[in-house]
Amino acid sequence: FSFPGQPTKSCEELQNDGIEGDADVVSQCAILPTLITPLCGCQPVVGAPSAQQASPTTVAPLPTGCSVCGEGKAVTNSDAIFSFPGQPATSCVELQDNGKQGNLSDIQCNLYPTLIAPLCGCQPVVSAPTAQTSPTTVAPFPTEGGCSVCGDGKEVTNADVIFSFPGQPSTSCIELQLNGEQGNLSMNECNIYPTLIAPLCGCQPIFDVSEPGCSVCGVGKEVTNPDA
Repeated sequence: FSFPGQPTKSCEELQNDGIEGDADVVSQCAILPTLITPLCGCQPVVGAPSAQQASPTTVAPLPTGCSVCGEGKAVTNSDAIFSFPGQPATSCVELQDNGKQGNLSDIQCNLYPTLIAPLCGCQPVVSAPTAQTSPTTVAPFPTEGGCSVCGDGKEVTNADVIFSFPGQPSTSCIELQLNGEQGNLSMNECNIYPTLIAPLCGCQPIFDVSEPGCSVCGVGKEVTNPDA
């Protein structure tokens, strides 16, 4: 499994790191099941209790659908192709349709507005003025609140390293951290940056934090393609 700015690891290595409580992997546990399931062949653990086999609420499909561009916005570059490691390439309009039809998980609905906005040309829907004024999914945090781009209780240690992502301007890790602290990032950006930048920017606990292990495939599931 590979991801921009992160070291390439086999699915088995990811699974073992999660079980053993590796800090970098544990910080990404909310998003990893969505990212690695097709590639790593995540399947229910045989013999696991039924409560564990049930899909965790964080990845259950949204019954009423969502906008992959964020509330009150829509795709304008319909035929642009969005690709992501381990996932099939999909046109922007197909992503939008999947969101509207409720075929995306809660995590995907929260991630896509940040990931696809420049590529898919996400723009406010003219016929929805109330949604344009202050969409909750992309509203910046107030300055006094802000967020840590490394995740709660962590900070950047590789200040001058440059983070780049397709369709986004290149930015140093310290600039990202300052933007987060000053409340200049959206909710979606604050939620996704800890996953995207942790290894590259050297995110480390500000103080010792004891964190339990996790399953990178999600509760009650395990990797079936260990060498992928």
